[in-house]
Amino acid sequence: MTSTTLQHERNRTANPPRTPGPLGAYPIETGPGNRIAKAIDPVTEEAYWRENFSSRPYVNRGEVFNEYRPAYRYGVDAYARREGRSFEQAEPELMRDWDHAKGISSLTWDDAMHATRDAWQHVSDFVERATPGDSDHDGK
Repeated sequence: MTSTTLQHERNRTANPPRTPGPLGAYPIETGPGNRIAKAIDPVTEEAYWRENFSSRPYVNRGEVFNEYRPAYRYGVDAYARREGRSFEQAEPELMRDWDHAKGISSLTWDDAMHATRDAWQHVSDFVERATPGDSDHDGK
């Protein structure tokens, strides 16, 4: 193997392609401390929740995904914007802004909160698995 071929092989194996986690999130090392940044693929996110929403305990039989879509998106987006905070810490702001974020959904915050928390937790769990320590500060 020539030195150029060997160097090419080292580069290829040192930087394997990223594998997406739940919701299309990719762990990315970002400088000192190896913080995890999230790049969320909305298509993957929607596909996950579309497939799984009906099995969630807060969804009543016969309800349609489009009612919950804004709440799931809200939870994922809110987690990314409020990195380092718990859902409980962010909830007052989320509740205040829900009427603006919900679009045409008829869900009240009391109903949307469960789906929003579910989406938040799903992303948080992925970050927790990809990050050493207790990155989401939930004691696990």
